[in-house]
Amino acid sequence: MSVKAFSRRSMALLSTLLIAAAPLVVFTPKAGAAFNSSRIIDDNVFSSANSMSAGTIDTFLNSFSNSCISQNHGFSAPDPTGYSPGGGYTYGGNVSAGTIIAHAAQAYDINPQVLLTTLQKEQGLVSGDLGCSVLRYTGAVGYGCPDSGTTHDYSGLNLYTINGVTTTSVTGTCVNSPSKAGFSQQLIRGAWLLKFGQQRSLGNISWAIVRGSWNNSDDPQSCYSGPMTPGPRKRCPSDVVTSYDGYTTIDGTATYMSTGATASLYWYTPHFHGNQVFYDTYTKWFGSTLAPQSSQSLYSRSGCNIPAYDSSRVGRLYNPDINDYFYTTNPSEACVAVRFGYIWDGIVMQNIVSTAPGAIPIYRLASPGHHVFTTSIPLKDQYTSNGYTYEGIAFFGYSSPTAGTIPAYNLTSDTASLFTSAGIEKNYYVQYYSFTNNGIAFYTPSMTSTVNVYRLVRGSHRLYTTNAAERDAAVKTYGFTSETDTFSDKSYPDTDTLPVYRLSSPQNHFYTTSRTERDAAVVTYGYMSEGVEFYGIDYTTPDARPIYRITDWTGSRVYTPNGIEKAVAVSRYNYQDEGVNFYGF
Repeated sequence: MSVKAFSRRSMALLSTLLIAAAPLVVFTPKAGAAFNSSRIIDDNVFSSANSMSAGTIDTFLNSFSNSCISQNHGFSAPDPTGYSPGGGYTYGGNVSAGTIIAHAAQAYDINPQVLLTTLQKEQGLVSGDLGCSVLRYTGAVGYGCPDSGTTHDYSGLNLYTINGVTTTSVTGTCVNSPSKAGFSQQLIRGAWLLKFGQQRSLGNISWAIVRGSWNNSDDPQSCYSGPMTPGPRKRCPSDVVTSYDGYTTIDGTATYMSTGATASLYWYTPHFHGNQVFYDTYTKWFGSTLAPQSSQSLYSRSGCNIPAYDSSRVGRLYNPDINDYFYTTNPSEACVAVRFGYIWDGIVMQNIVSTAPGAIPIYRLASPGHHVFTTSIPLKDQYTSNGYTYEGIAFFGYSSPTAGTIPAYNLTSDTASLFTSAGIEKNYYVQYYSFTNNGIAFYTPSMTSTVNVYRLVRGSHRLYTTNAAERDAAVKTYGFTSETDTFSDKSYPDTDTLPVYRLSSPQNHFYTTSRTERDAAVVTYGYMSEGVEFYGIDYTTPDARPIYRITDWTGSRVYTPNGIEKAVAVSRYNYQDEGVNFYGF
């Protein structure tokens, strides 16, 4: 399958923080800025393959009196039924446009509303207001028809049928292959290309649909030339991993790719105007292109899944869309940040009073979509002179070590800066995420205490919690059973700890020590981050014991300190052994 010749482009950053009269800083969207060039559509919305059934799509098309592809117009075309590397696409008998669109959406896990919008954006076939010429059907979604393409004449095809009359030839089409000419041929290829672009821009080099009659096992061998979202990625299977900053030049403007779906749309249509048309059409017909906040789980924290805390604690959030770390001592501000795409990392350190001996301020500055935190007055002044807005003092630390303190390290990448007092986390960022350790920035009070980690089960759903009240409520109210293989870890970061993140969906919970895995669960699969449930310890700590992670066929993960339980689950019940995930007591 050949990829359409596209140029590339991107989008505007999310709204920045504005200083309020009180210490609270609030996130505010741009007034009237409906089209965000950096976030045209969220991945969850883009991938919502079940948003419309075939019948619902046909009813929608019939609502347009001039639609070229409605049942009222007598339209039908071949039904795409499968794909194989050797045989290409296969088609069945003629069916309605709604059936074709629904089948393409299901085949490639893409929202049929995206396909309807693309049909309208490219050729106006949904409304029919531009007419229903054979050329519009032939290049229905513009696949294989770049702006600079030459014209071709094709005959002997099954392009489409109107009231039983099939059109089999076309003169003067830019579609560069007869196998791509025609409504169904265009639609199924366009669906594949949009999904392929989304997955590859997110770094999913192994993406392929292999189920039933759909066998795209040749996709992982294909290269991708479109915009990339930020992070370590490959364009081709043989490439080395490269760290991308998420920016692509669109119409001469450096534009940020905050979602894989946005990157895919720019690969498909490499200019702002076409994507503005896509956005305007989609929102007019179907509403917001942004995914709603995930509903809270049964056992989630209060508010926006951020625990209540006071100004003596410093919370950290991370936005994978714009690779930005944000610190706040105000939980209300943290909740607003979550609504603007930030993921709750958890309480990462303790704030101290400004009058404490040796206290130094950590200054906060912001430019659109990016924050800087520094203890250096010269750096603060330098950022201010370069257009950053000074937002005051974020929190305080100690300038030198005292009894009961631990170091807070400053780590930087090309586009991000963060502080951590969790020693193993510091090592992970350097080793796996290409951060540079700039040394100790300040010292912060140690908050560490040991907590029990309770394990509960209900079917394939496992819940791990350090909260005894939550454990009891899960058993009493929600039908969980307590299990015996519990362990202990730390409740706050320390020099020998690694955060264990907890995430929730309405059906399940998910735990991981991987920031990449956590962010993918939030961005791609709709989980909500509930922060750090506890901190795993270093294997060199006295009495440390390994906590294994095993996974069953449903994707449910089990954490156990019991090597025998792990061995039995793997050998007898076909669990997959994922090794030691962290250590506990």
